[in-house]
Amino acid sequence: MNKKISIITVCYNESANIQRTIDSIVEQTWQNFEWIVIDGDSKDETVNILNKYKNRIDQFISEKDNGIYHAMNKGLSLASGDWLLFINGGDKIANNKVLENIAEDLNPKYAVIYGNLLFNDEDLKVSPNQNIREILYKTCIVQCSMFFNKAYLDKRNFTFDEKYKIASDFDLFCKIAKQGGKFKHINKLVASFFLDGISITQIDLTNNESKEIRKKHFNRIDYYLFEKEYLKKINHFIMVLTHPRYLAGWLKNLIIRKNNSL
Repeated sequence: MNKKISIITVCYNESANIQRTIDSIVEQTWQNFEWIVIDGDSKDETVNILNKYKNRIDQFISEKDNGIYHAMNKGLSLASGDWLLFINGGDKIANNKVLENIAEDLNPKYAVIYGNLLFNDEDLKVSPNQNIREILYKTCIVQCSMFFNKAYLDKRNFTFDEKYKIASDFDLFCKIAKQGGKFKHINKLVASFFLDGISITQIDLTNNESKEIRKKHFNRIDYYLFEKEYLKKINHFIMVLTHPRYLAGWLKNLIIRKNNSL
């Protein structure tokens, strides 16, 4: 297995939870990865804890930044792996065999390969396996369950839009899907996502940014394709037009309604 993974960890004042992130990375049975840590100049014990693992961290930056996605772009620019996995402070790789189990699935013909995850280390969330634009139109995939093809991003100069404070990862997913990048779901566990991060604690901002991003990337055609109730109405209308018996019944009901209104 000659594929290399870049694990990028962004953190700020995560001393309460950073140890679970660290342990999940350094204890992987498959070690062909580099680990990049971008700290936002933490004021608690986060940096001191991370310094204990300097021999395991390939690149470590601790300095003020302009937010989560500024830090993530720093990590992206430093990464030298074939695939990127963002495991931010507080979250964790689900178990110590994840990279070993996933490596065989990292096919370069895909822009993104994503798996399943746990919420709060206990509730299994099986990621959807369907048309990726339909998935993003209705919901989202949690970033820590996704492996990004670094060459694909580099070729298109794709980075995180730093104008968004919480949902720029969702914007990137939509951008990749909109331009035809292939997504593949694998039915394997990847990460544990904890529901105490900024995307949950500031849910109104998350929803507002997500709404803006959907408006930017999706159009009326997507509405026609993905709104099931609308499709039912269209199918019913087609059935009426193409079957004389249904057409006759529809006309009869129309006449009755019109007479009743007189």
